[in-house]
Amino acid sequence: MSKTSSRALAETGVHPGRLSLELTEGAMVLDVEETQRILHRIVATGVASRWMTTAPALRT
Repeated sequence: MSKTSSRALAETGVHPGRLSLELTEGAMVLDVEETQRILHRIVATGVASRWMTTAPALRT
């Protein structure tokens, strides 16, 4: 997912702060540690991190 979002940003020229991703709870709870790693990589690209305030189990 982080590679896909990075590629989409690069190809379109969209500012990372304008990107909105929606993740289902089911996808996140399957592997919380991997979800944390993926989301941190996405946030590192500049994509907004609203999930950090709404998903306490994913904050680290």
